[in-house]
Formats: sequence, structure tokens, C-alpha cells
Amino acid sequence: MSRKALRSASRFAKDGDYARACEILSQAEQRSRDPRLTLQRANILLGANLPHEARELLEGFVNEYPASAVGHLFLGIALFDCGEFTLAEREFGATQEIDPSNELVRGYRALAQVASGGFEEGYASLSRMGFPSNTGFRIRLTQWMEEQWIESGRFFSPRSVLEHLRSSASETSCRWRTRTKARKLFARRQYEEFLRSMVPLLETKRIQPSDLYACAIALELLCDYRAALELLDRLDSQDQELDPVRAARARCLIRFGQYESAIPLIEKILVIGPEDFGINYYLGLLSLAQEDVSRAREFFRRSYEDYLVDTLDFQFWQIQHALAVDSELRKTSSPAPAVTDGLSN
Repeated sequence: MSRKALRSASRFAKDGDYARACEILSQAEQRSRDPRLTLQRANILLGANLPHEARELLEGFVNEYPASAVGHLFLGIALFDCGEFTLAEREFGATQEIDPSNELVRGYRALAQVASGGFEEGYASLSRMGFPSNTGFRIRLTQWMEEQWIESGRFFSPRSVLEHLRSSASETSCRWRTRTKARKLFARRQYEEFLRSMVPLLETKRIQPSDLYACAIALELLCDYRAALELLDRLDSQDQELDPVRAARARCLIRFGQYESAIPLIEKILVIGPEDFGINYYLGLLSLAQEDVSRAREFFRRSYEDYLVDTLDFQFWQIQHALAVDSELRKTSSPAPAVTDGLSN
């Protein structure tokens, strides 16, 4: 009987009918003490962005099943989603005592530490063990960091990267060799080194459009959105109508808070194939800015499931880089070299 209810609830939840899925499980719980029924209902509540309901359900569950690692893990996630980061960190710690080798639990505990004020300890843990590949973890990390950006400009505020690189780059007489080396650096996602190699070519008028675009993407990922837009402006009118270029411009405008200018560009973009140019991620960000968390999470989920490789190469790379930059700034106690004024029209 439990298996039938679990399968049926999964189908309804997959179709987005969370209420019906929970109803099926709740009815089954009245006939059976199978703990899987309650855990699945809690998981569905979390997926439906109902963390307070999930928390109440799970607090009763862990009282009845104190040795359930999954129960404690789900409760920790519910507490995190409720914004109770300190309580979540404690719950993940309790989960670790039950299941000390679980990498996802360690990842969530580190994330809760980062969010609750123990940034250095939490970030050091993530750096040491790596970021869990779990989609739910990536979504919550993304949501928390983007909420920090929306509230205070933390992590992704504009920086002046290109001018610094221009002042530190050395001149080279062999541009062909420089370009070949730079392409390899870009492919390895060493974006700052890539830009430093490309500085001599950027000063020329004959630089190829593909190189201009690549430099703009690298600058965007390093949060120099103004310089990225200036390079995109150097492309001819035909190239500026290409979807990847439109998307890059829209992403930079969003980071300057110019949502109304970015949305028409996004609406023109046709997403086919394995790349979405960060569109789902940034639609999630726009939804988050409108305080529509459920919709934001759905867009973030699409970016980490349907367009995973594209997202890992760019948006998730930027997340990891932003955390590293924040950590270094904390160590030196120096303010971020941010440009917080909006982009002039």
C-alpha cells in the first residue's frame, strides 16, 4: 500500500500538483506507519516552497525517529529555507553525527555556516571538500547569494577589472601566439589570465568579433559589466543581433539594475539546444528581485538541470569566484573595488 501511495504522489508532484501529492501521502500515513510516507511528504513540501509546513512535519518526525539521518537532513533544509541559518547549521551538525561520511550533509552545514555569519569556516570547508553536485544545494546556494546581491550588492557588484589589467599587462609583439595562448586560457576558465593575455589585442581595431565577445564574457564573469558592455558595443550591428550577444548584454544590464532594458532583449532570444545563455538563471534572478521565490527556484532548477553544462561553465563559475573574492577581501579587511552607481543611459 505504501509503495502505491509513494509512486502516485511522485507522479502528482512531478506534474506540479503538490497539494494532491501531499493529500495522497497524508491519507496513506493514517493507514501505515511507514516513515517513507512522511519523509516524502516533507520533501514535496520543500519542493513546493512551503518550508514552515515542512519544518513542523519534520520536527515531529525526528522526535519519533531520532536516528533518521534523512529526517534530520530534511529538517535542516527546512530551517535553512525558513531563514533560520543558525538552527539549520546545528541540525546539519546533528545529521553529521549520525552520518559522518555524507558529503551533501557536510556541504549543507558549510552553507549554513556561511549564511549564519561563520563565513570563513564555512567557505574553508566548501573549498576543501568541493561543492556538492546536488541540484537542491546549488539552488539554495544560488538563491542565498543572489538575495545578498539584491539586498546589499554583495558578491556581484560592479568592479573595474579591465583598467587594472591594462596597467599590469606587458606588451607583446607576437599577437598570433598571444591569441592562441589566450584561447586555451579561456577554455580552462582562467578568465583573468585570458584577459591579461588579450589586452594587447583589445587595443587594436582589427580584433576579431569572436575575441571581442569572449573578452566581454570574461569581463562579465569577473563583474566588470561596464567594460563588457563597451566591448559588445564594438561589435557590428549584425553581430549585436545574435542571441548570445543579446543575452550577454541583458545579463550585464540586470547587474546594473536596468531590468526594463534587459527584459526586451531576453524576450527576443530563442533557446534551442543545450545552451540557454544564462537566460533561465537570470529569469530566476529577476523573479527573486520581485520576491517570487517559488518561480525563482523553478528557473534556477531549469538552469541546473536542463542547461547544467552551460550554467556550470559560466554562472556557477561566477558564484564560486565571487565567494573566493569575498573571502580574500575579508582576510585583507579592504573594501571591495566596486562601482555602485548605475550604468548611465
